[in-house]
Amino acid sequence: MQLNKYFRLFILIIFSVIYCRIYGQSANYTHQPSLEKGFVPIRNYSPQEYAARPQNWSIIEDDRGMIYVGNNEGVLEYDGVKWRVITTTKETNIRSMSKDSIGRIYIGAQGEFGYLAPDSVGKLQYLSLLDQVDEKYHDFVDVWKTYATEDGVYFQTTGTIFRWDGDTIRTWLAESQETAFHILFFVNGTIYVRQNGIGLKKMVDDQLVLIQGGELFAKEKIYFMMP
Repeated sequence: MQLNKYFRLFILIIFSVIYCRIYGQSANYTHQPSLEKGFVPIRNYSPQEYAARPQNWSIIEDDRGMIYVGNNEGVLEYDGVKWRVITTTKETNIRSMSKDSIGRIYIGAQGEFGYLAPDSVGKLQYLSLLDQVDEKYHDFVDVWKTYATEDGVYFQTTGTIFRWDGDTIRTWLAESQETAFHILFFVNGTIYVRQNGIGLKKMVDDQLVLIQGGELFAKEKIYFMMP
C-alpha cells in the first residue's frame, strides 16, 4: 500500500513536469529556438571576427545605420557584413564617442580627440582636434566622456574639460590632482560633473557651479545619471 502511494506520487510529478514543459512553449514554436516567441536573438562578435583587440569601450550608430565601436585598437566600423578599423593619429584606445545633430561622430581617445569625416572617396577617416588645443593643455591621457550638445562638443579627461564649438576650444581645469574630474554627464540639456573632494557641479553660463546638496558627493562616486 505504501509502495503504491509513492508510485502514484512519482507518476503525478512526472506528468506535471511534462505538462509544464509543453505549456511553456510558444504557440508558434517551430523547433527553431531563434523563432520561438519571446526569445531575444543575440549575435556575438569575437575579436577574431572583427580583427581587433578584445576590449571595447563605447558603441554608436550613425545616420546611415553603420555601427562604430570604440576599441583599444581604434574605431571599428561595421556595415553589417564587413569590419574595418579606423585608427587615430596616435593609434590609441578609443574611450568615448558621441554624435551631433548633423550626424558627425566625435571621438574621445587616449591623449587626443577629434571626429570622423569622409575622405575624397567618401570613406570616413579620423581627424584630430589636438592642433586646436593650446600646447600647455596637451598633457592629458584618457578622454573618458564625449558629449555633443547645442553649445558644442565636450571632451572630459581627469584634469581638463574641453569644449569644441566648431571654431575654437575652451578649457576648464580641475584645481588640483586631489580635485580631479571623476565623470561627466549630459542630462536634460545640462552638463554635470563630479569632482573628487568637492562634489557634483553643473555648467551655468560657462561656469562650473556646485549644485545645491552637491557636496554630498565629495567622496561618494556617481556612475550614472538619467532624467
